[in-house]
Amino acid sequence: MKRITTLLTMLFAIGLLVACAAPVPSAAPAEESTTETSAAETRTVTHAMGETEIPTNPQRVVTLDAFFTLTPLVELGVPVVGSMSLGDDDPYPGLIAAEQEEITSVGFFEMNLESIAALEPDLIIGVDFVQPPYEELSQIAPTVVIATSFDWRDQHRTLAQIVGKEAEAEAGIAEYEAQVAALRDALPDDVTASVMTMHNEAILPMGPGAWAPVKVMDEVGLARPADEVTDDPEAWFLPLSSEVWPDIAGDVLFYTAGYPGMDEATAELVAEQLEKPIWQQIPAVQNGRAYSVDTRCWETFGGLRSAQCVLGEIASIFDENLPMTEAAAGDEAENEVVSCDKGLRSIDTAFGPTCIPDAPERVIALNENIMANLIALDAPPIAVQDWSRRDFTAYLGDTTGTIASVGNSDGPNYEAMLALNPDVIVAMPSNVDEESMETLTQIAPVAVAPADNTDWRGNILYVGEVIGKVDEAEALVAATDARLAEFRAAYEAQALADEEIAIIRSRADSFNIYHGDFFIVKITEDAGLKMPASFDEITERRLSLEAIELIEGDRLFVMVRNERESGAFIDLSASPLWQTIPAVQNDEVYLVNWSVWVAGWNIVGANLVIDDLYFYMLDEESPTPSPLAGLIIPEYGPQFDEERLGLE
Repeated sequence: MKRITTLLTMLFAIGLLVACAAPVPSAAPAEESTTETSAAETRTVTHAMGETEIPTNPQRVVTLDAFFTLTPLVELGVPVVGSMSLGDDDPYPGLIAAEQEEITSVGFFEMNLESIAALEPDLIIGVDFVQPPYEELSQIAPTVVIATSFDWRDQHRTLAQIVGKEAEAEAGIAEYEAQVAALRDALPDDVTASVMTMHNEAILPMGPGAWAPVKVMDEVGLARPADEVTDDPEAWFLPLSSEVWPDIAGDVLFYTAGYPGMDEATAELVAEQLEKPIWQQIPAVQNGRAYSVDTRCWETFGGLRSAQCVLGEIASIFDENLPMTEAAAGDEAENEVVSCDKGLRSIDTAFGPTCIPDAPERVIALNENIMANLIALDAPPIAVQDWSRRDFTAYLGDTTGTIASVGNSDGPNYEAMLALNPDVIVAMPSNVDEESMETLTQIAPVAVAPADNTDWRGNILYVGEVIGKVDEAEALVAATDARLAEFRAAYEAQALADEEIAIIRSRADSFNIYHGDFFIVKITEDAGLKMPASFDEITERRLSLEAIELIEGDRLFVMVRNERESGAFIDLSASPLWQTIPAVQNDEVYLVNWSVWVAGWNIVGANLVIDDLYFYMLDEESPTPSPLAGLIIPEYGPQFDEERLGLE
């Protein structure tokens, strides 16, 4: 099997890895009539709405959608003067960014016929998928509406025929097909691939309607697991709840994280999905074979350029990141080994193997949980990117006082990092993308964990590997697991067999029920606690106060993050609605620290949760103190939040 590096070189040479575009449903080819009016100037075409006489060489085209017709026409070099857009912030697909300046928006959601008329188009092109007002548009300029298809080649050829660009279209398609054949020959045999799209709180496998990625994967021989295949050609996404994410069975997983121009709140929700423990249960994530891909070409449903972009990303990922399968490795296995200079060693990362110092001393952590684990291993970092401005690790207090800040949730401060001259930068996959990796690797070697370990065990073990303290990390994990087992034995000796707990966060005007796929759920399950089976049916992440009747369980743990939320909680706890909760009626409601119970997926936070469980569930202190108790601020304890927020 030839090396994919050779293939990539060839693909670059023939222009594969270009800026990408948006998928497009297509149509049956437009039929040109045998009679032409002013042969050199106009011709008649047959389309979904009838027959229309159009210019032979249109110079002022308006398209009626930002995906199906706009992108292919731009790719073909057609002068598009106006188009329906995607909104003010990100009006057109990002993969035609270079051509956007000359395109005027003629509406978003609602078509503005006056704006179209003002552009004085000589041709208007739409697709029946968007049901354009054909009669009104035809009064402005010749209008062609093509029928929807689910093969981007048909779409490309149909539009090319309408605007007289058949030769250009065929040349581009032929080049693409040659590139597909080359990649198909180079990829390992029998590798399956899953592909998922991520928006807000939904993560869904893509269906056949996601033309570019699904079509390209089929063509290069990347089979999809049987559960992720549907016969419905129009299914863009396949509905799957997070509870079945561990069944996503592809050897590799391609996923999109958010979309261009998303606001901060959406970006935060997307990031939270990647931090869920259940995400780590997906086999490809556990094996370090989950790859974030470019939303612009994998989700915007485009034509030739979009297909080329997907093809290029697949080739690049397999070449740079994916360890060859055992069956495919053969005599070429040595080609995947990274040879490091003296004083350096190879370590696996989410971006492939890299070389780091044997014993790094100047470490930068790209989130607070990595920082906490470094401190626990007696190797505090010189700096940290404070995603929560250290709210996640407030219990460490003065322990972090000398650690510099090199960014926050708004982004990293690369200049500050460079000035600190680090030996290595440690991150989780959700902290970085390909663009930021390019910058970070100019500063120092970057060790990105193969998976986003919201599982506290995986996080500290990887950090220990990076800094050369594997034995110390394993000892801390063993000590913590022993404390969990000790609690479980004591709890089971006195608890009712059918006792259940609930864990919620009380917000200003809503609440969250934590179940299934969070750090705190995993560690309480390890401690022998269980939640009501009814929680498995809850799919919403945030619930209105009217849904408070869903909070079942004999005991209730409540998290309140800040003073604003504490005021709302005081009002809620005084309401008749609150009194309907079984745990309230049992007088078994406990206020616990949000920073620990939600964001404490590090070895220190895990031990603090165990201390809380002893205090609230058994009304006693742990007989085996936390091995990291000396790192905690003196005033911190199980009732710390009640005093901090005035909720005694």
